[in-house]
Amino acid sequence: MKSFAKLSEVTTIIPAFQSQIPYSRSSINDRLSMKTSQRFKTRSCYGQAWADTNPHRKIDEQHELIQLVRCGNKSKFQRLQKECTDDCSISQMMQSMFILGKAFDSKFIIQNQLYSRDISGKTALHYAVAGGCDLESPSIKQRITKYLLKSQDNNGITSLMMAAELGDFPACLTLKEESTMQDAKGRTALMHALQNKQLKVAQYLFKVEAAISDNENNSWEWYSNQSGITDSFQKMLTNK
Repeated sequence: MKSFAKLSEVTTIIPAFQSQIPYSRSSINDRLSMKTSQRFKTRSCYGQAWADTNPHRKIDEQHELIQLVRCGNKSKFQRLQKECTDDCSISQMMQSMFILGKAFDSKFIIQNQLYSRDISGKTALHYAVAGGCDLESPSIKQRITKYLLKSQDNNGITSLMMAAELGDFPACLTLKEESTMQDAKGRTALMHALQNKQLKVAQYLFKVEAAISDNENNSWEWYSNQSGITDSFQKMLTNK
């Protein structure tokens, strides 16, 4: 009959086993706690939390600062930025391009931040468009646009799409090489323009993007209908 070891004999083995564990019990608990906390992402820089069903998803367009960049709201961006404790990975150069706009020049260019991206994947060129920078200025055209053209953020948004949303016609002309590109939903810059009722920009983009449909097979006509601008846009197209 097989005899069992005494409890005192078993416990003497435990220290030898513990020495092979790379982390202390408290360290393991910390790591487990960290894993759990990573399932929650901060939606607001004021600490409002939301449970993310995908732990690998990044906070991108949901963040207030990123939303303010998308709509070009500089004053609120500056106020919120001071109060916000979240790291949005917005580089110093991105901030300067967005806030200064046309006043931005070569002295504000930080070369080692050229390829930086914020938490939504946007580049300095996205921020230049949002801020209303002069994309035709040599300092931006040769040192920034040249290298970042056709960059897309985490949702596939290009700088041209942002320019189309904001109705920045000169920027759209400069970024014309990005036309026909589609975001994650299959939308083109034309569709972004129509969604935001930017008729002049939409008329310009119509020439090259009218034949493209999104992932749901919706055409530009669907977007103009959704925005309630079908009649006015059709008039623009017939009177061109």
